[in-house]
Amino acid sequence: MLADVDHPGHPRGDDHLEAVAELEHVVSLERSLGQGGLDASGGGGEAEAGGRVEPLGSRIAPGQCKAGSIREGQHEPDATLRAHPFHPGTRVGCGRDSAREIVGRLPLSAAMTELELELVGPGGEPVDLPRTLNSHGFADLSPTRLDELAGTIEITLRVRAGRPRRVRIESGRPGFARLTVLGRPAGVRAQADVVRGTRHVLRLDQDLSGFYALLHDDPELSWASRGAGRMLQSPSAFEDVVKTICTTNCAWSATVRMVDALVSHLGEPAVGGSGPTTNAFPSARAMAEAPPDFYRDVVRAGYRGAYLADLAGRVDRGDVDLEALARTTPEELGDDDLERALLELPGVGPYAAAHIMMTFGRSSRLILDSWTRPKYARVLGRSKPVADATIRRRFRRYGRHAGLAFWLSVTRDWLQD
Repeated sequence: MLADVDHPGHPRGDDHLEAVAELEHVVSLERSLGQGGLDASGGGGEAEAGGRVEPLGSRIAPGQCKAGSIREGQHEPDATLRAHPFHPGTRVGCGRDSAREIVGRLPLSAAMTELELELVGPGGEPVDLPRTLNSHGFADLSPTRLDELAGTIEITLRVRAGRPRRVRIESGRPGFARLTVLGRPAGVRAQADVVRGTRHVLRLDQDLSGFYALLHDDPELSWASRGAGRMLQSPSAFEDVVKTICTTNCAWSATVRMVDALVSHLGEPAVGGSGPTTNAFPSARAMAEAPPDFYRDVVRAGYRGAYLADLAGRVDRGDVDLEALARTTPEELGDDDLERALLELPGVGPYAAAHIMMTFGRSSRLILDSWTRPKYARVLGRSKPVADATIRRRFRRYGRHAGLAFWLSVTRDWLQD
């Protein structure tokens, strides 16, 4: 039945084929739902739409681009966040207890698909969406696009079937985020992938309830217990590591140029995308197969080009599994051991390792650099720098969250409380 649209010369090609396949899947889903025979993912044995994934980290100062440093200049501390109005489309409940509420109906109009995601942590702790979206500078690196005035962020997520999807995240009704899958309506399987990917990007599976309990007793940081501290992360650990390498020893503008080139030239175009910088972040294979002159002449990565190609090759061959490394818990792999593993990666030194650890949800290390040191002194109202040992003593009480507590202290003014 689908042979004609699968033909390479068909004018509607793969996009039409995918839409037809999704419609057939939904018909099957509706029948299964009528018989009570399908799980939330819409497929046998697949994870639920609200399935747990793991938790990202940091923002770069203008003119200074050490890995993990975080930028302040573009971010108005008094920026007012407002939600966009609803777009017509399919609404799907995707909270922790509502994964089974997926509506088995494919929207057949030109309307975009609307989804909802409950904003609550594993321990029942609150999630401050605006502060999560504005948590660090990677929110401004392609293919992620932050609109601070509108209070939205757009990301590109890979799905199991078909091209990547462009997704807008913004505040919805109280306690929920609203997700708009841009472009043509998304089928049930794509919706589940979007919800799963968004939970990962927002780090909704990181339990910060214990951290918040410590914050309650700290007059300088108690404000953060209302839902701050959830650090945005990329859809993959590989993307975060590559971006970190692109921040080392350069101006922020150079980092933006390098990442834009990688995404534009090597990334897969997304449904709903608005240009090459909204492509999906390139795969390790695409980067490994790129010739040296691409990194030299197009990316203009300098010495980092060899590191990026080497890293991509190791990941593509399976010599290094960054995704598995990022998923390890402190009980499975201590912070010291994780740091040693990261230091074995090409282009990663102690400073880059500390930043990558934060993107992995490991925040025991304080990121102390030429931006955070003077900023912390200003927070304290001092004109002279504070000794690193003094800073470490101040945040030692937070243990494995010491780096996160320090980060919150120097970025509080990025948004109004």
